[in-house]
Amino acid sequence: MTDMLERLRAYQSKYGSLKGEAYRAHTLELEKNPALHREVDELSRYFLNKSVSRCGFCLIEADLALRRITEQQMKNVAHPDYELRAGTLLHDPINKEFSKILTPRNITEDLCLYHIAFNKDALSYFTRVPEDLNARLEKFMVRYGKEMPDKDMEIKKRQAQVLSKQIESVKAELEELNKKQIELNAKLDEYSKAMEAIHAILDSASAEEKTEEKTEEKTEEKTEEKTEEKPADIDTEVKEFIDAGMDLEAIKEAYADSQMSAGEIEEAYNRVVNPVSETPEKGAKKGGSK
Repeated sequence: MTDMLERLRAYQSKYGSLKGEAYRAHTLELEKNPALHREVDELSRYFLNKSVSRCGFCLIEADLALRRITEQQMKNVAHPDYELRAGTLLHDPINKEFSKILTPRNITEDLCLYHIAFNKDALSYFTRVPEDLNARLEKFMVRYGKEMPDKDMEIKKRQAQVLSKQIESVKAELEELNKKQIELNAKLDEYSKAMEAIHAILDSASAEEKTEEKTEEKTEEKTEEKTEEKPADIDTEVKEFIDAGMDLEAIKEAYADSQMSAGEIEEAYNRVVNPVSETPEKGAKKGGSK
């Protein structure tokens, strides 16, 4: 913050008293000089909490506001690196000074560091702190410790508490990451088991398909064998049995171990016993000559 204060003071010293033609030349330079525009933008973001585009009116407006900031306003300006939860009010934990009360409306880096250092619960009320908080806190402790030599031990305790909270926060984040990793591993195991089950089902289906194919092949072979085993001329055989004096039942018993069915044997028996006679041709008309 000290560096930014010095930069604003230097800016006000150089441009604060410009008038007339000198001021008009300065406003033109604001638009044309990139370095000057960058300085106005950085000072504006720090002290006015807003960035400045290359718009001529925006530059002039920010320039006027920066040149009018008083020394007291500089010190009390809200610091962009710190942010408190809405409604927060922190009292001075050491001397109970009214000027050390901290709220979202009067944030300064010194006040923030003061409360973080001496108020053990202060850090929990901040929604934003700088990444290099520890380094800034150490510098603050060295400077503030000279004003309060009797508080050295308490200062060190506050430092330890701040660091401890940060360590706890990192540990909590690591634990959360570990939990997510464990959950991910569990899901991967479930996926692996599911894939194994799918492969087992596919292998089983493939094996059943091959078994069915083999069964069909065997059935076809047996059917062909049965067809080949069937006598070519059953009627001839049945006739021989009849000529040998065997009746229908005896003939059926003779074919008991063959592939012939009882119905086929009976049909053959009937064909032999009752052959179909050919239709006789019509003879000549009866009657002689007169």
